[in-house]
Amino acid sequence: MFYKKYCDTRDASWDILIRCRAGTLPIKIVDVCKRLKIKVFPYTDAFLKLYNIDANRTDGFCVLIRRHPVIFYNPNTSKARQRFTIAHELGHIVRGHLDTRTMVNREPDPQDSPEEYEANIFASRLLAPACVLWGCRINTPEEIAEMCDISMTSARFRMERMAALYERERRFYAKYGKSCFLQSPLEQRVYAHFKKYIEEYTL
Repeated sequence: MFYKKYCDTRDASWDILIRCRAGTLPIKIVDVCKRLKIKVFPYTDAFLKLYNIDANRTDGFCVLIRRHPVIFYNPNTSKARQRFTIAHELGHIVRGHLDTRTMVNREPDPQDSPEEYEANIFASRLLAPACVLWGCRINTPEEIAEMCDISMTSARFRMERMAALYERERRFYAKYGKSCFLQSPLEQRVYAHFKKYIEEYTL
């Protein structure tokens, strides 16, 4: 993913956190969708058949129904996986991928479209915002999984990114004498929303 597209996607997740006044983890993803007037339902065999979707290849999908986006998720997966699926589908909606198409969420594949990668970036940044993890001094995938209520697989991916950010911060301090976190006004606003939560977590 080109860096600008990545930044736009990350910023979109921050914007949603701010708009929905999120201030604690785990993010209440269904409540976020409700606030955005997006309906969320567990899917049934009838819906899969209606949209010609293979149940073995999807954790969820989103469609336009009467011009309104609706998210469907697999009720037979773990709660953590359902949460990521819903956030992923929300990413498709927020990033404008859902026009006349049905967006389907499944296991990552090397042949995935840029839209799929973008939706995954959005979901991970929404459910596990880096500045909050940094503020809470999170350093292991186990901590991320527990704090953000996401799967260990997702938490490991997020921790890899956090490790890279911590290394960048180390270099940033060495060069500029300050952290590379909270440089963006948008990120500062996200952090401000979570400040009380962070302070209580780090007591």
